[in-house]
Amino acid sequence: MSTPQGPTKKLNLQLWCGPIFVGDLLDVFVDQGTWYAVSFRQAVNRNAGRQEDRICDFFDLCEDWHQRLKRNLDPSASEFDLFLAELKNWRIRCIDGREMEIDAPIIVEGEVSWIRTQGDPNRSETAWHDWCSLCRHDQEDVRVN
Repeated sequence: MSTPQGPTKKLNLQLWCGPIFVGDLLDVFVDQGTWYAVSFRQAVNRNAGRQEDRICDFFDLCEDWHQRLKRNLDPSASEFDLFLAELKNWRIRCIDGREMEIDAPIIVEGEVSWIRTQGDPNRSETAWHDWCSLCRHDQEDVRVN
Protein backbone atom coordinates (compact mmCIF):
# COMPACT_ATOMS: atom_id res chain seq x y z
CA MET A 1 0.00 0.00 0.00
CA SER A 2 1.44 3.35 -0.98
CA THR A 3 1.21 6.45 1.16
CA PRO A 4 -0.33 9.48 -0.54
CA GLN A 5 2.13 12.30 -0.96
CA GLY A 6 1.80 15.86 -2.08
CA PRO A 7 2.61 16.78 -5.65
CA THR A 8 6.19 17.24 -6.69
CA LYS A 9 6.55 20.50 -8.56
CA LYS A 10 9.61 21.56 -10.52
CA LEU A 11 9.75 25.16 -11.63
CA ASN A 12 12.53 26.57 -13.78
CA LEU A 13 12.74 30.28 -14.60
CA GLN A 14 15.13 32.72 -16.29
CA LEU A 15 17.06 35.60 -14.72
CA TRP A 16 17.50 38.79 -16.75
CA CYS A 17 19.22 42.12 -16.07
CA GLY A 18 18.00 44.67 -18.58
CA PRO A 19 18.39 43.10 -22.04
CA ILE A 20 20.94 40.56 -20.83
CA PHE A 21 19.98 36.93 -20.25
CA VAL A 22 21.86 36.11 -17.05
CA GLY A 23 20.99 32.45 -16.56
CA ASP A 24 18.55 29.68 -15.75
CA LEU A 25 17.08 29.34 -12.27
CA LEU A 26 16.40 25.66 -11.57
CA ASP A 27 14.16 23.94 -9.02
CA VAL A 28 12.61 27.21 -7.86
CA PHE A 29 10.52 27.36 -4.71
CA VAL A 30 9.11 30.11 -2.53
CA ASP A 31 9.15 30.49 1.25
CA GLN A 32 7.70 33.40 3.22
CA GLY A 33 7.77 35.71 0.21
CA THR A 34 11.34 34.98 -0.83
CA TRP A 35 12.03 33.00 -3.99
CA TYR A 36 14.90 30.50 -4.16
CA ALA A 37 16.58 28.61 -6.97
CA VAL A 38 18.36 25.51 -5.71
CA SER A 39 20.61 25.58 -8.76
CA PHE A 40 21.76 28.33 -11.10
CA ARG A 41 23.07 27.81 -14.63
CA GLN A 42 24.91 31.03 -15.42
CA ALA A 43 24.72 32.15 -19.05
CA VAL A 44 26.40 35.55 -18.78
CA ASN A 45 30.18 35.57 -19.25
CA ARG A 46 33.02 38.02 -18.85
CA ASN A 47 34.43 39.78 -21.90
CA ALA A 48 31.04 39.93 -23.61
CA GLY A 49 30.59 43.60 -22.71
CA ARG A 50 30.83 46.06 -19.82
CA GLN A 51 27.41 45.21 -18.38
CA GLU A 52 28.14 41.48 -18.54
CA ASP A 53 31.47 42.06 -16.74
CA ARG A 54 29.68 44.05 -14.01
CA ILE A 55 27.11 41.28 -13.53
CA CYS A 56 29.93 38.75 -13.12
CA ASP A 57 31.69 41.14 -10.69
CA PHE A 58 28.44 41.43 -8.72
CA PHE A 59 28.15 37.64 -8.48
CA ASP A 60 31.78 37.41 -7.33
CA LEU A 61 31.09 40.04 -4.65
CA CYS A 62 28.00 38.13 -3.45
CA GLU A 63 30.01 34.95 -2.99
CA ASP A 64 33.01 36.69 -1.40
CA TRP A 65 30.84 38.85 0.89
CA HIS A 66 28.93 35.84 2.22
CA GLN A 67 32.16 33.88 2.77
CA ARG A 68 33.49 36.80 4.87
CA LEU A 69 30.18 36.92 6.75
CA LYS A 70 30.50 33.20 7.51
CA ARG A 71 33.98 33.81 8.93
CA ASN A 72 32.62 36.64 11.14
CA LEU A 73 34.69 39.26 9.31
CA ASP A 74 31.82 41.78 9.41
CA PRO A 75 31.57 42.80 5.73
CA SER A 76 29.74 46.03 5.01
CA ALA A 77 26.49 46.05 3.06
CA SER A 78 27.68 49.30 1.47
CA GLU A 79 29.99 47.20 -0.72
CA PHE A 80 26.91 46.47 -2.85
CA ASP A 81 25.92 50.13 -3.35
CA LEU A 82 27.84 50.72 -6.58
CA PHE A 83 26.46 47.55 -8.15
CA LEU A 84 22.91 48.36 -7.08
CA ALA A 85 23.27 51.80 -8.67
CA GLU A 86 24.64 50.36 -11.94
CA LEU A 87 22.73 47.11 -12.36
CA LYS A 88 19.05 47.85 -12.70
CA ASN A 89 15.97 46.28 -14.21
CA TRP A 90 16.42 42.80 -12.77
CA ARG A 91 13.56 40.51 -13.68
CA ILE A 92 12.44 36.93 -13.82
CA ARG A 93 10.99 35.55 -17.03
CA CYS A 94 8.50 32.78 -16.44
CA ILE A 95 7.77 29.79 -18.65
CA ASP A 96 4.43 31.30 -19.66
CA GLY A 97 6.07 34.57 -20.77
CA ARG A 98 5.14 36.58 -17.68
CA GLU A 99 7.86 38.70 -16.14
CA MET A 100 8.37 39.68 -12.52
CA GLU A 101 10.40 42.73 -11.59
CA ILE A 102 12.72 41.86 -8.73
CA ASP A 103 15.30 43.46 -6.48
CA ALA A 104 18.88 42.47 -7.26
CA PRO A 105 19.25 38.75 -6.56
CA ILE A 106 21.58 37.29 -3.96
CA ILE A 107 23.91 34.49 -5.05
CA VAL A 108 25.46 32.27 -2.37
CA GLU A 109 27.21 28.97 -3.05
CA GLY A 110 25.48 28.59 -6.41
CA GLU A 111 22.00 29.21 -5.05
CA VAL A 112 20.00 32.32 -5.91
CA SER A 113 17.34 34.12 -3.91
CA TRP A 114 15.24 37.19 -4.68
CA ILE A 115 12.11 39.15 -3.82
CA ARG A 116 9.72 41.05 -6.05
CA THR A 117 10.19 44.81 -6.16
CA GLN A 118 6.56 45.73 -5.58
CA GLY A 119 5.92 46.97 -2.06
CA ASP A 120 3.40 44.23 -1.35
CA PRO A 121 2.27 44.10 2.31
CA ASN A 122 1.29 40.44 1.73
CA ARG A 123 4.54 39.41 0.06
CA SER A 124 4.38 35.85 1.34
CA GLU A 125 0.81 35.31 0.15
CA THR A 126 1.48 36.92 -3.22
CA ALA A 127 4.60 34.82 -3.81
CA TRP A 128 2.72 31.62 -2.91
CA HIS A 129 -0.10 32.59 -5.28
CA ASP A 130 2.39 33.32 -8.10
CA TRP A 131 4.28 30.05 -7.52
CA CYS A 132 1.03 28.04 -7.49
CA SER A 133 -0.12 29.75 -10.68
CA LEU A 134 3.15 29.00 -12.46
CA CYS A 135 3.18 25.37 -11.29
CA ARG A 136 -0.57 24.87 -11.71
CA HIS A 137 -0.70 23.85 -8.08
CA ASP A 138 -3.81 24.11 -5.90
CA GLN A 139 -3.16 26.99 -3.46
CA GLU A 140 -5.07 25.20 -0.72
CA ASP A 141 -2.82 22.13 -0.92
CA VAL A 142 0.28 22.90 1.11
CA ARG A 143 1.76 19.42 0.61
CA VAL A 144 4.56 20.15 -1.82
CA ASN A 145 7.62 17.91 -1.89
